[in-house]
Amino acid sequence: MSEGGIEGTVQIGPSMPVVRMDQPSPDQPFVTTIVIRLPNSDQEIQRVQSDADGGFRIALAPGTYEVVPISPNPGAPPYAEPQIVVVEAGKYTAILIRYNSGIL
Repeated sequence: MSEGGIEGTVQIGPSMPVVRMDQPSPDQPFVTTIVIRLPNSDQEIQRVQSDADGGFRIALAPGTYEVVPISPNPGAPPYAEPQIVVVEAGKYTAILIRYNSGIL
């Protein structure tokens, strides 16, 4: 079987409290831990750390997985929502994980 899995980018934003159209505040790369588990389960399959550019790549068998971004401050920002991701044999599924910084 050829290798497949999940690859993606982790970003955080907004980075400034007031964003103007003429002065955008683009999301920034974010270093964090991402847990891969089976959907509707607490069973951890693997975990991966995003790099300084926010990138990550993890090899997985074909199947359906829940990608759970870990908050560095449980119960408080920043936070990101889990995602359900389908992995096909021989392919990497690309995703974007966006953390909400909590800045209004």
